Amino acid sequence: MPRSAHTLPIVATNPTTPGIVQRLGQILLKARVLTQDVLLDALRQSKKNREKLGETLVAMGAASPEDVLRALALQSGLPFMAAEELPSAPPLIKNLSPKYLRQYVSCPIALDGSTVTVATADPANPLLLDDLRQTLGGNIALCVAPAPAILEAIERAYGASTPLQKIVEGIGSGESGETEEDINHLRDMAFEAPVVRLVNLLIEEAVASEASDIHVEPFEEQLRVRYRVDGILYDRESPPRKLRAALTSRIKLMAEMNIAERASRPCPPCTASHWSCASSIARPSSCPSTGSAFRRRCPRATTR
Repeated sequence: MPRSAHTLPIVATNPTTPGIVQRLGQILLKARVLTQDVLLDALRQSKKNREKLGETLVAMGAASPEDVLRALALQSGLPFMAAEELPSAPPLIKNLSPKYLRQYVSCPIALDGSTVTVATADPANPLLLDDLRQTLGGNIALCVAPAPAILEAIERAYGASTPLQKIVEGIGSGESGETEEDINHLRDMAFEAPVVRLVNLLIEEAVASEASDIHVEPFEEQLRVRYRVDGILYDRESPPRKLRAALTSRIKLMAEMNIAERASRPCPPCTASHWSCASSIARPSSCPSTGSAFRRRCPRATTR
């Protein structure tokens, strides 16, 4: 991000001096990013709006996000890394999921023996370091980098999220799929927005693939989704097994089936206009041996 003409580089003159923590505003004053009057005005607005000083300064246009981030790095005694300094291929750490890293806007950038260096856009977050230590063990070294650069590094390391992954990440980490006895709970899960989007996505992808059937098959360790195209079953990207009950309940409710009933039975066809596929109908059924749900798309001669 271009720096203003009046801005001097924000560097640590003595970042390791124990017991001395400079205030953010004072750091920006020394760097000539702010004047005293602007700082006082920002402090008043920050207190009034109950927000962090850095957020207020950026909203006022008094400082750039990078100015504030460099000052936070200096305040925390951490090195600052510009976007171009981050590695093109960050290391993959097994115990850190992309969802976790995006949530904390943090990304591992180096692995040296038992020490993992992690770039963060929020060095003031008191939970980050403790979380990383508990998750990874060993030594954690932090540095500060701009949030957009960190998010781009996560994408380079873990790949861009697929539509299904984005939906699953929005569902959360609770074990929502293994309690099948509470019918009200099953019904509530079936109407949750992420579950609705997930089932719609499976149907839309099946229609786009010209599949005749969708198979949702639970196994001990996974939930498998397969599409039948030209008589052949093809594996597709599948949601986690914990969503089995929510997924099958949603399909059964769409078909006006009894979500508490596990016996296999034919179901009257339901129109599929809400799939954006007016030339198809669906015939859902379930298999009692596995609890799987099955949707058949059958070509129609006429539409309605």
